[in-house]
Amino acid sequence: MAKYSEELKGVVRALYLRRYTPKEIASELNLPNARIVYYWAEKYRWADLLSFESTEEAIERRYQLLASRDNKTDLDLKEMDMLIAHATKLRAQSNKHKEKMASGQNSGQADARDSNDDEPRRKRK
Repeated sequence: MAKYSEELKGVVRALYLRRYTPKEIASELNLPNARIVYYWAEKYRWADLLSFESTEEAIERRYQLLASRDNKTDLDLKEMDMLIAHATKLRAQSNKHKEKMASGQNSGQADARDSNDDEPRRKRK
């Protein structure tokens, strides 16, 4: 006789695919520890079923999960603050990179306009 029902495994799988952590799943379903979740995820290859997501998407998804909880712990609130700070840094870094690329393209276009391909370039001394 199996210790865990297929129904319980299905619930664990659903939470895993919603990207709950094994520790959260174990706590939510009153499992003795998170190790069984890791074991099932590896045995049934649940990680292969997860879709790819960017860092920004992962941060947003995790934040939304924490925000939807009714009784937030101090740890949940601290994690939410950390996620906001990290998302802000990533967005600033992305914007800085976009600005740099845009200014590089603009200066490259100006150089192309200044040079005349019909005349040979002069040698530098």
